[in-house]
Formats: sequence, C-alpha cells, structure tokens
Amino acid sequence: MHILGKMKDLRSTIFEGKFNFRGSLRKKGILIFISIAFLLPFCTTFFMRASYLQGNDTRIFSLAQMHYPAAGAILAMMAVRKGSIMPRKFFISFLALSFLWFLCSLLSLPFPNLSGGIGESVLIVGGSLLLWIMLVLERGEVRKDWGLSFSSDTCKLAVKYVCLFAGFLVGRSMLGAIWQGRFPALIEIFITPQFTVDVFINFISFFLSFTAFFGEEYGWRYYLQPLLLEKTGIRKGCIILGIIWAFWHLPLWFFYSSPLILSMAGQLVTCVSLAIFWGYVYVKTHNIWIVSLLHAMNNSYSAILGDLPELMVDASWQFVWFTLIVNGICFMPLLFSKSFREN
Repeated sequence: MHILGKMKDLRSTIFEGKFNFRGSLRKKGILIFISIAFLLPFCTTFFMRASYLQGNDTRIFSLAQMHYPAAGAILAMMAVRKGSIMPRKFFISFLALSFLWFLCSLLSLPFPNLSGGIGESVLIVGGSLLLWIMLVLERGEVRKDWGLSFSSDTCKLAVKYVCLFAGFLVGRSMLGAIWQGRFPALIEIFITPQFTVDVFINFISFFLSFTAFFGEEYGWRYYLQPLLLEKTGIRKGCIILGIIWAFWHLPLWFFYSSPLILSMAGQLVTCVSLAIFWGYVYVKTHNIWIVSLLHAMNNSYSAILGDLPELMVDASWQFVWFTLIVNGICFMPLLFSKSFREN
C-alpha cells in the first residue's frame, strides 16, 4: 500500500504539471523560433551593411528575412512535436528554400548581381512552384492539422476579406491624396486600364511568389499569435504581436528608410494596426492563406500606384499622424468586436 501510494503521488505530480514537461518543451520551441526569426536577421545585418556601403541592391536580404519566421516556427514545432505526423515534404522543402535565401543573401556581397537578378527570380518563382507541388502531395488531414489546408470555403472567405482590405487600401490612398492635394492624379491612375491590369498581374504573381508572405504569416499568425493570445488575451496579444513585428524590421530600417526615429514610428503604427486586422481575420478564418494574400496586397499596392508611391509610405511626421488616425479609425473598433470579446 505504501508503494502504491507513492506511485499514485508520482502520477499526480506528473499529470498536474509539477514537472512542467509541456512548459519546458514550449520554452524550447520559443527559443528556437526566436533564434531563427530574430537573431538570424540581426546577424546578417553586418553583411547587409557591407553590401549597402558598396552600393549594392540589398533587397535580397529583406526577401530572405521574410522567410525566417516560418522557418523558425517549423523548426520549433518539429523539435517539440517529434512524434506527430507532419507535412514533412512541405516543411523540409521550405526549410531548404529558406537556407538558400540565407546563403544567397550572404553571397550577394561578393556577387551583387544575385540581388534583383535571375538568381533571385529563380528562388522566388521556382521555390513557390516547388512548394505548391509539395503541399498538394501532402494528405488533406495533415495539411489541416498544421494550418495549411484550403477548400472552397477558403475561396469564399478570401473574397470577403480581400474586398474589405482592398476597400481600406483604396480609401486610405484617397484620403492621403486629398490631404496632399493630389486627388485628381490618383483618380487618373484608378481609371486607366493599366491599373486593372496591374491589379490582376499582382494577384496572379502571389501564387508565383507566395513563400515570402507565407514565411512571415506562418510565423506570426499561425505560431506566435496563439501563444500570445493564450497568455494575454486577444486584444493585448494582437497589439503585442504588432509591436514585436515592427521591431523585427529593425535590421532593415538602417538601409531602407531615414531618419531612423521616423521609420520606427511609422513602422509601429503600420504593424500594430495591420496586426489587429490580420489577427482578426485569422481568428475568424483560421486560414493562413488568406492573411498571406492580404500581406501580399499590402506590399504590392504602393507599387501599383505608380507615380504616387509616396501616398503609401511614412514620408513625414505629418503622414505618421495621418496614418495613425486613419488606421485607428479603420482597425481599432475591431478590438471591441464580438470575436475579440470571445475567449
């Protein structure tokens, strides 16, 4: 009886979590994620700086960095859930592609033609096509278990949220054009056939370049957002994720924008507001492909504007305040929606 009592106490200790096996595994996963998603970009900053000082195009570093959050999430989950059936073809292919992006970004220092050249195009298009094939080869239930599924319902939800986000992008650019006194120039862009063609081309190009947008969203929305929401709740979790996401861009601020403080402020406003909206969409849909498509729309819209890209960037402190007000009006009410009130 004495031995049985001790065994019962030991079983209770394990299942009550006093040994905290799950907690230690989770910490291990988070450490792996942070190492890949955050520390790796900061380590490559030295190479990016050297390339920048040589007058090279450093875009390849930003494209490589977009793959690291998902790579970190995949490695973290593979380490923590070793016995699980997972989409290994897709995961291993994505990790290999991420490593190639990392390697090519470093090699762009001695070989500057890699950035913006045919090598970059091969990685973008070839990598995306390969991963689509690997994804289709995975079993449907495995894709679903790991947040990679798509269906006819996905298309319906995608149309809904794409239209909603497109309305926000167009509305924000129109308000910006009015504020800058350039509304007629913006309308002229909208009514040209080229604008419709550019929108269609960018939509199609998502499927040929999805890995970069998936690379961010699978790390932020699929992996990190649920962990934050579990600890802090939906509202605080989305805001904290937006702040983390903003500072993740720090290695790029030194080379793509200036002055630094202005870039930081603009990035914080943009990332927090988008984290609220995209977090809301993911809470409603639990579909990573929809938020990846929204991410692609956000990144490509300023290029579609052609001669008016400054309407979509934080070019001054006044525009930072303008972005804060407009994004606040559009997105902050979501924090008080039914989805954000539910557990």
